[in-house]
Amino acid sequence: CKTSRSNVCDKWTLDIIPSVMGLSVAEMVLVALYFGMVIAVLVIGASNYKDNSYRPYYYILGHLTAIHLALAALPITKNSPTMLLFGIPWDRTIKYHRWCSRATVIFMLAHFVSCIGAAVKNQYTTIYLVSGFVALTAALVLSVFALECMRRRSY
Repeated sequence: CKTSRSNVCDKWTLDIIPSVMGLSVAEMVLVALYFGMVIAVLVIGASNYKDNSYRPYYYILGHLTAIHLALAALPITKNSPTMLLFGIPWDRTIKYHRWCSRATVIFMLAHFVSCIGAAVKNQYTTIYLVSGFVALTAALVLSVFALECMRRRSY
């Protein structure tokens, strides 16, 4: 295993910089559209609630978590029907799977924090926090074992 400066940088940035640098123009447009849609969902969803509760935050972040979890599951297998239909090569599907999985964990963390904020203000039932905490813990364990250094060391 090389220990060059770029290898250390890739390790700590979760290989995001090389992935972004390797995007084609079409992929850049799709990524820009994706971020635009996520921002639109956040803004439009938050504008539907006029009260000062945490509901818009945990509701919208929960939906974004579910959507990203489904997107992360699409390219799991090597011969995924979806990827075969669109003609996307295996190395690209892995990149999208990693991106969607990381976004899922980020949205899941944000959703959990907003649910805790709602529970503190007595706007949320705490029994749901237990199941959410179990799901978040499972996702974080999966994320840790999916890191390159863990995969190389253990598998």
